[in-house]
Amino acid sequence: IPWKMILQVYNLLHLLTKGGRDCEFYHR
Repeated sequence: IPWKMILQVYNLLHLLTKGGRDCEFYHR
């Protein structure tokens, strides 16, 4: 499994759990 894929899945899970508010903060 590629590391980028894992990061994308983690980002999606974070978006779903946090509601997309800390998405920008987490991305940076």
